[in-house]
Amino acid sequence: MPTTTEIAQMRQQGMLSEAYDAIKNQLQQTPNDYSVILTAAWIYHDLIKQNAQYPTRAAFDQYLTEFLSIGVREEEFSIYESIVWDIRRMLSSAAKIEYVDYAWLDSLVGKLRAIPIQKNSSAYHSLLSAAIKIRGWIGVIDFINWWGLEHLTEEDYQHNTNSQGMSYMGLAESTYYALCRAMLMLNDEARQSSFIDKIQRVINKHPDYRFLPYYKAKLLFKLDRQEEALASLRHFAQSNDSAFWVWQLLGDEHRDVNDKMMFYIKAVTCPAADNMVVKLQEHVGKFLISRNMAAMGKFLIEKPYRHAKRKAHISVMP
Repeated sequence: MPTTTEIAQMRQQGMLSEAYDAIKNQLQQTPNDYSVILTAAWIYHDLIKQNAQYPTRAAFDQYLTEFLSIGVREEEFSIYESIVWDIRRMLSSAAKIEYVDYAWLDSLVGKLRAIPIQKNSSAYHSLLSAAIKIRGWIGVIDFINWWGLEHLTEEDYQHNTNSQGMSYMGLAESTYYALCRAMLMLNDEARQSSFIDKIQRVINKHPDYRFLPYYKAKLLFKLDRQEEALASLRHFAQSNDSAFWVWQLLGDEHRDVNDKMMFYIKAVTCPAADNMVVKLQEHVGKFLISRNMAAMGKFLIEKPYRHAKRKAHISVMP
């Protein structure tokens, strides 16, 4: 049986599979020898890093679970921080996948909670920025609650500017939008009502977070607080006259057909890139057809294909 030093050398030489098999035997023989545990920890670190992509999540999961079971001391900050960066890479990989296994994600967060993390570290911050990019994940609510919004810095609440001088939203604003999207998927009126109050406080403090009133209105509609939602959205629309999605939502939620028509027409006449309004044009087109305005409805539905034909010379759908 190779010694711990020889196993460490295997790892350094890139013989990870052999080092893994050997250190597992060592752990079985001397599970309380901390030099063995530490050598094993760095082997697990390399295996976790090697598999920190969504397609290899099963292996990632196995090695992370085994790493957490061997008894690495909390003061081993460097290895724990490296593992956190690997988890961040896994979350970033999951954000690029169309159909994510959300139950697996929830399980991964459970493992993450078992890792001692320095809350003021860049690794800890990076977890949040990766997690909020995963679409359709209701579990992001519990993740953010665990992460703790109190750990956002003053800088996180500010807009940022890239090297081209273009402004983009900070981490705090992006996080609140992710929370709003997840809350809209939730079936819990008490939590949603409480969240609306919280969002209003953020709106009062950060009126430049321009999409928060929109999400607040959508939550109010979901809770059937129609008048409050419409009042909030109308006020928002006054200062966002060219935002087609505001007028679409007003059209969707108004019950009066004439009001719907007015808001939908306003929506489709707002200036916007063609690729951003395809679904809107199809939606309004179907509405117009249902109101016996087939020619106008068909014109809107076919508009994206006519535009594509001009740009790429493809056929218009019949």
